Amino acid sequence: MDLQLDAAGIPPDRAPIVLRIIRLLADGQPVSSDRAQVKDPEVWDDLRQLGAELDADDRIVALGGLSIRPTKHVFVAGDRKLFSWCALDTLFLPHLLGVSADVSSTCPVTGYPIRLGVSPTGVELVHPEGTVVSLVRAESKCASVDRNELFGVGGSFCSRVHFFASKLAAETWLVDKPGAVVVSPDEAFRIGQEICSLPLINAGSCNCERESNEY
Repeated sequence: MDLQLDAAGIPPDRAPIVLRIIRLLADGQPVSSDRAQVKDPEVWDDLRQLGAELDADDRIVALGGLSIRPTKHVFVAGDRKLFSWCALDTLFLPHLLGVSADVSSTCPVTGYPIRLGVSPTGVELVHPEGTVVSLVRAESKCASVDRNELFGVGGSFCSRVHFFASKLAAETWLVDKPGAVVVSPDEAFRIGQEICSLPLINAGSCNCERESNEY
């Protein structure tokens, strides 16, 4: 499946700081420019353009699918209760962060609660067993569109990526959603690694030598 969405939408010279901030957010606290070791205000502005959500104190509270602001997708790692922008985020974040997580959400059609156990290597538990994930094909690559329009809770991508309690429930929702498809949680996990976590980790690693001095 070619979703035409990957971490290439994040400029290579920004990948290390994006990866760093996502991992800092996993502590459950807002990330200030000081905490992120960002001295250049232009870099902070760039992060806004890359979809970062900030609070009234100009601290980042959501980036790259991970949020400390409540959403319908709950992501619990150890004693930290976090949130994500969409269903796919909950499936690639364990790999990106190197943690196992208990994920909970709600089927938008039936209202039925959905629970998953996700490790860095795969989906370990799914309830109900027939749970599926909706995904959408982007019309253009991230590099050529405004990421704020694609991502975030209200973005055109994230707002259409859900967990459904059954394929039948998903098909009801799909009727007027052109470009949307339904996959299993296992397949969504694989896609999330392919288009999100692995490209970001690789891009961040390739630029790690510059990371300490560039910002």
